[in-house]
Amino acid sequence: MRNILYLFILTMLLSAYSCDDEVPPQVDGVATMELALNASFGNDALVLNEELTYTDGNPFFFTKFQFYLSDISLVSVEGEEVQLSEIELVEFVDGAATLNFNNVPTGEYTNLAIGVGVSSDLNSTKPGDYGSEHPLSSATNYWTAWGSYIFTMIEGRMDTDSNGEFETGFVYHLGSDKAADNLYNEIILDKSIMVEADGMVSLSLSVDLEKVLVRSENDFIDIANDPQVHDQLSQMQYVVDNFSTAITIE
Repeated sequence: MRNILYLFILTMLLSAYSCDDEVPPQVDGVATMELALNASFGNDALVLNEELTYTDGNPFFFTKFQFYLSDISLVSVEGEEVQLSEIELVEFVDGAATLNFNNVPTGEYTNLAIGVGVSSDLNSTKPGDYGSEHPLSSATNYWTAWGSYIFTMIEGRMDTDSNGEFETGFVYHLGSDKAADNLYNEIILDKSIMVEADGMVSLSLSVDLEKVLVRSENDFIDIANDPQVHDQLSQMQYVVDNFSTAITIE
């Protein structure tokens, strides 16, 4: 009986020692990420209100350029998506904008995925559904009549008769409450990205407004003759599709 008691005590001691010796489970770390977006028109950096020359030879300038990005995600080597943000409003000031993300999981990634516009589930909401700091809270970025957010705003002025007056204002506002209109453009950008614990990752996107509006010298948005796009679906689709080649990752 005494031997059995000694054996029991020895077993308990060994078990306790073994538990103390166990390696605690490893917890993956996180990092921060900065996504810098730089806009241009061809070889010229985008500066609002600064004169440029359009494809047709007319002088013009931009006064506003902004768009929504939805479902910003990193794609891992295993093909899993890690969402960085559900929605962001990118407003270009002096040709640049910056987005910052916290708690980015460590790992190796092969792609950055973005959606230009507002995803259909979010587009079914309204500005009043959000607090004042939310990207979707502003009524100026929403069409009440359409029941849709304005996915992209491109505005400016053009001098169509070379008199130096810039008399023609142009406004290209894109959006739709119908998912079937396909005005939401999902883009996958190839980039090897390593995220290390407690690190800082910097990525840079270039957005070429010339490629958004122009495909060739004979195929472009005719600002002089069609200065407004609010409901012409074919023109909106033209611009939306062009974002696929206009946005590149450095």
